[in-house]
Amino acid sequence: MDTNLLNKKQTLYAQRILSINYRDDSSDLAIRYFRISKKELDRWAKPLTTRFEPTYGTMTFPLKYRPQRGKVTKDLTLSGLGGIQFNTPTRALSISLMAGVGISAVTLDSANTDANILSSREVGAVSLPIGLVVQWQRLQVGLMVGWDWLLSANEERWVYHGRSWLSAGIGLSLFKSDGQAGDREELH
Repeated sequence: MDTNLLNKKQTLYAQRILSINYRDDSSDLAIRYFRISKKELDRWAKPLTTRFEPTYGTMTFPLKYRPQRGKVTKDLTLSGLGGIQFNTPTRALSISLMAGVGISAVTLDSANTDANILSSREVGAVSLPIGLVVQWQRLQVGLMVGWDWLLSANEERWVYHGRSWLSAGIGLSLFKSDGQAGDREELH
């Protein structure tokens, strides 16, 4: 190959680099800054994602499966949860391990107190849930296990006091996951 042609190609290559180089200092080609349009950046750049990040939120449990007696109860619980979220590189899918504390409204009756209480009534309880939430884009599916403790004097009569329960749920994230408000979804 002709050395003159090779030098000409190298010169053209260097001129091309310098034509899009942000710095006019042509003495150091090892350090280069480029000026490109946002359109080009969006086309070629990949967003930086973290594999693990903290997460938090609230969750309600309207129904609980109580395996001790094989019953589904309608003990409403509102819980604050926090945990660690594992993100896939595209962030389309994430899995969160969460734990928290909540308050519950529990119905005491003859069925769940072994006939020690004849008339049904609502009492407060503390719940400790732990579980997984899987999110794909905006759809969330969760499975939690938890324990309830009554806050009244009837705790020794309630058959589920300190016993485990299971609850599952499906949700739709109405806001962007990075905490910025997104477009609201209309649910019909």
